[in-house]
Amino acid sequence: MRVVVLAGMVAVMACGPIDQGGGVGSNGGPADAGSSPDGGTVAGPGSPDAGGGGVALDCTGVMPANPGAPTTVAVQHGGGDVCFNATADQSGNVAAEAHPSSMGNAWTGRWQIWSAAGEARGSFSSVGGDVFGQQEGFQSTQGNALVAWSASGQEVRRSRLDDKCSHEAFYSATGGSLVLDRCGSKMKASRFDAAGAQAASTDDIAEGAAAAGIVDAQGRALIVVASGGSSTARWYDGGLKSASAPFAIRASASGAPVLRPIIGGGAAVQVNGAWVALVRSGVGSADDPPAWLAAHPNFDLQIIRKNGGYALIPRSGASPRNALELFSGGGERCGAVTFPTDGLSMGPEGTVIGSSGEGGCTHEVWSGLLR
Repeated sequence: MRVVVLAGMVAVMACGPIDQGGGVGSNGGPADAGSSPDGGTVAGPGSPDAGGGGVALDCTGVMPANPGAPTTVAVQHGGGDVCFNATADQSGNVAAEAHPSSMGNAWTGRWQIWSAAGEARGSFSSVGGDVFGQQEGFQSTQGNALVAWSASGQEVRRSRLDDKCSHEAFYSATGGSLVLDRCGSKMKASRFDAAGAQAASTDDIAEGAAAAGIVDAQGRALIVVASGGSSTARWYDGGLKSASAPFAIRASASGAPVLRPIIGGGAAVQVNGAWVALVRSGVGSADDPPAWLAAHPNFDLQIIRKNGGYALIPRSGASPRNALELFSGGGERCGAVTFPTDGLSMGPEGTVIGSSGEGGCTHEVWSGLLR
């Protein structure tokens, strides 16, 4: 597989689990600026690898000033509850959930919403971890429907999904959501627009033990299906018509895939915590991930600074747990930002959310820090 790097135009990521392992971090204070040699080379703006459009390839404007004092919000929860997920919409409204720890992986919880200033706005319930911020408000699956929620937690639109199937929503860089349905061994994909209306669907999805999808900045959908000891991917156009033949991600990539958008279109693929591939938008083959990304297993990836760079977010097994590693769009390490808490997560517009307290249900919010 050919090695390429992450550069190009526009995309963001939304909700991801806040890992509760480890204690509350310390050592808050100013950002730790610096660079390291693990950046590598990068395709220039407008080149085939860049995905078109201009992007800052160096660290200009990537590092923030001292994060300053956060706004603190507390998720209402009962004894034995845990708070695994938090995210934000593009307007800075923060959503975070609580659910009983006894529910295991198949949990649903009550999501509460606050304004960027920390004012309680509302809530929605019986929803799992597939919540994605929109321009203002959120989308998620709930039972057999894809639901659009306002920033005050009101149901705006409900689009019915197939009965007697399992459903999971995935991130869309162009707004809305991509939903994968599993009905026995059969799989189906549907796209929903920013208003929550179904825009396209297909049942031309390979069968497998696990699957994940994403809509990239070019409006194409990438779906990766894991089966046995390998993963197979395929591109679909805006109408979910096949845009490539199926192609292998990596023969040894065994496990549930995780997809994260990259600047300009395409996606990075993570399996069992390891970054295993980079897939350029619409290209029916997988490349090796760039060295700086491959060197950070157990980190999540998010675009920041309006496509000017990336943040690497520590998850279980990563260290330290209370710092974000920041890179330019060209893969140059710009430095680290340290926070007085761990369990870090981010909203799509650059809001950083920490987790502390009983069950991780107290959240420190640095609104728009990396916008």
